[in-house]
Amino acid sequence: MIPKVIHYCWFGRGKMSALEKRCLESWKEHCPDFEIKEWNEGNFDIAFCEFTKEAYRLKKYAFVSDVARLYALHQEGGIYLDTDMLLIDSLNSVLATDFFIGKENEKSLNGAIIGAIRGHSYLKALIGVYQDNKFELGGKITIPMVLNECLLTNRELRVYSSEVFYPVPFNRKHENHQKFIKDNTIGIHLWSHSWKDKYTYLRERKYIKAFKSFLKEDVFRLREYSFLGVFFIRTIKSAWVKINW
Repeated sequence: MIPKVIHYCWFGRGKMSALEKRCLESWKEHCPDFEIKEWNEGNFDIAFCEFTKEAYRLKKYAFVSDVARLYALHQEGGIYLDTDMLLIDSLNSVLATDFFIGKENEKSLNGAIIGAIRGHSYLKALIGVYQDNKFELGGKITIPMVLNECLLTNRELRVYSSEVFYPVPFNRKHENHQKFIKDNTIGIHLWSHSWKDKYTYLRERKYIKAFKSFLKEDVFRLREYSFLGVFFIRTIKSAWVKINW
């Protein structure tokens, strides 16, 4: 049985948005008998492993959260929630198991909600991935990748369909959420996606978002200017060749 504890992470000492505050209020509304625990610099060792230490140094706090959520569940058990997970029903119905996770679509797991008993072997294995790797800007070690690599083909895993926690598809996140709610929906992941940086957008070929992220984060880093400038010049040249072929 999973204990009635909701864990969430908040690193960087920034202020929560109105959306995040709304989500936390929904947890209190639908799970009034749950303990809600915040993990931050005060109760999680940033130097837990090289991955978290470097991610924190580079102010990539969402990647610190990737590890901290697994650590929190391994140490205490409970349910981890991203701060953009809006609850519309109680979590009591998902407690009667040792470990659960949800699919965002038919092919992919997502880590915006994970539930587990204390010390579960899956958590230890997932944490081990981060302990064996170093954080790199633009690297491929993200929580969705780790979860899918380690757990997607596990037939013994309790996996909830997208209707339960991810009823709103990412590419329709700006639409009215109410029309996506089903009878079995417990929560709605609102796809805030604050963790994405320019490297992630580049891999997804979302070049405008990558450029905006670059300007926002690295406007004073000349080496980054050189890297991104070359990338865009090559992209423009390639497009020009195709147009004039």
